[in-house]
Amino acid sequence: MTSKKEISISKPTLLQILLKIPENIGTPISLIIHTVIFIVFLSAPKVFGIPADSVNIFFTTLLSLEAIYLAIFIQMSINQNNIEIQELQEDVEEIQEDVEEIAEDLDEINENVDEIQEDIEEDTAEDEKIVILAMDNKKQISINNRELAELKVQFTKILDELEKLNKKI
Repeated sequence: MTSKKEISISKPTLLQILLKIPENIGTPISLIIHTVIFIVFLSAPKVFGIPADSVNIFFTTLLSLEAIYLAIFIQMSINQNNIEIQELQEDVEEIQEDVEEIAEDLDEINENVDEIQEDIEEDTAEDEKIVILAMDNKKQISINNRELAELKVQFTKILDELEKLNKKI
C-alpha cells in the first residue's frame, strides 16, 4: 500500500508528464513515429501474414483511441492555458495596482517638489530683499559717513573761528 506522501509526490510528476505530452504532439519526432506506425500496420498483412480485417479493426480502434486521447490532451492544454491566463490576469491586475500606487507616489513627489520650489522662490525673494536692504544700508552708511565728514569739517571751522574770537576778546 502506498503512503499519502508517495501519492502526493507521484501525482505532480504524472501531471507534469501528462501536460508535456501535448507539447510533443505535432513535432517532427511525433510525425516520424506516426508514419512508422502507419507503415507497420499497413504492411502487417503482407509482411507478417496477419489477416487484413484483423489489422484494420485493430488499427481503426487504435486510431480512435488516439483521437480520444488527443482530444483529452488538447482539453488539458486548454485548461492549463486558462489557468495560466488567469494567473497572468491576476499578475497584470497587481501590476496595475502597483502602477497606480507609483503614480500616486509620483503625484505626492511632484507636490513636494512644487512646495520646495515655492520655498526656494520665497527664500530667493527674501534673500534678494535682504541684499537690496544691505546695499541700501551700505549706501546710506556711505552718505552718512560723508555727511559726518562734512559736519566734522564744518565743526572744525566753527571751533577755529571760536578760538579766533576768544583770542580777540
